[in-house]
Amino acid sequence: MTRLEDALRETFTGQVAEQPIVLDPAGKAIRRARVVRRRRRATGAAALAIATLLAGGVLRFGGAGDLWQRVTNRPSGPVPGTRLDMWRADQLWTADGKRFTLPGDGQVRWVEAVPAGWLYGTSEHKVRMLNRYGVLIDPIADADSVMVSLYGSRIAWKHHLAGGAPGQLVFSGMLGPTGVTGREMLTTTQVDAVVGIVENHVILRADNQPHSPVYDFWTPGENFEPTWNDEISAVLGEYTGGAVGLAYGDATRAKTCVARLALDPGGIHPHEKACVGPGSFIGGRISPDGRWLAIGTGSAELLIDLSTVFQDPGAVVQCPNSVNPSDVLWEDARHVVLLTGPGAWGRCGVDGTITQVPFPAPANAWTVVVRPG
Repeated sequence: MTRLEDALRETFTGQVAEQPIVLDPAGKAIRRARVVRRRRRATGAAALAIATLLAGGVLRFGGAGDLWQRVTNRPSGPVPGTRLDMWRADQLWTADGKRFTLPGDGQVRWVEAVPAGWLYGTSEHKVRMLNRYGVLIDPIADADSVMVSLYGSRIAWKHHLAGGAPGQLVFSGMLGPTGVTGREMLTTTQVDAVVGIVENHVILRADNQPHSPVYDFWTPGENFEPTWNDEISAVLGEYTGGAVGLAYGDATRAKTCVARLALDPGGIHPHEKACVGPGSFIGGRISPDGRWLAIGTGSAELLIDLSTVFQDPGAVVQCPNSVNPSDVLWEDARHVVLLTGPGAWGRCGVDGTITQVPFPAPANAWTVVVRPG
């Protein structure tokens, strides 16, 4: 008998003297409490079993040859207080505290978050996707990389042909939780890379033309009639019905400028330019809302407001230089995260504020998951 039961019996004894045992109210109350306690224990054990299953992992059905895979959930992500997904080797940690294994042959080379899940490429020239329900979609593409539209609903890639086979195949389609639908295909001998998607147009690059690289676009469902443009040095992403990229400042091609690019029947070409910074840039990523461009200069990372820079080229924000400009990624629509030194990561806002990000040690072993932009 517990102390609680002793106290309960004393209470009832004080209220009712000389009760027959069959009418003993304390006994009834104690027995009722024991039943409730047993039920709670059973319920708690079931809840504990469910919690243990969730904490230890749930089984999901994978793709062909992959059968059942394990998805492991953990209580917190690797970088508390941030909105970052991170990956290392074949392990993915999400900002909301989940941990997933990225299954498949070969080493994981890159991971990109999209509304439907996480795309990832491997050393075996395969692109797979783990959707938001933990289901493996395999394969998405036979390719080393893919391009995704700004809001993650369209996808395009150049097909990998084993053994250096002649010709190229370019694919495009809609990306959803079940994979790619509505595929269109372009057969060509001129395309070296798919470098972007603007609305329903696929931006292409060729490296074996005069004044290479040169750029053009293909609209799925239509014939491709090349009109390669050699005024552009890079296409960085979608912006207000067109694209944003870098264009040569003049015929000497010695300096590049941020450029708004137009797409029309004549091809892709610079519409207006803003010559900011030193004129030599590294990398370049568009913010999730399409307003800002983060781009490296070699001595600083510039955050450029695309809504004003073509009227006021001096309106830019400078962030500390990143050790590797390609690692500069948007955490949200107003902050980038960048590697500022060995084991040191920083967050820079479009208002110029800079704070440190507490990456788990060793910081250089973690990679931020790319987002469309």
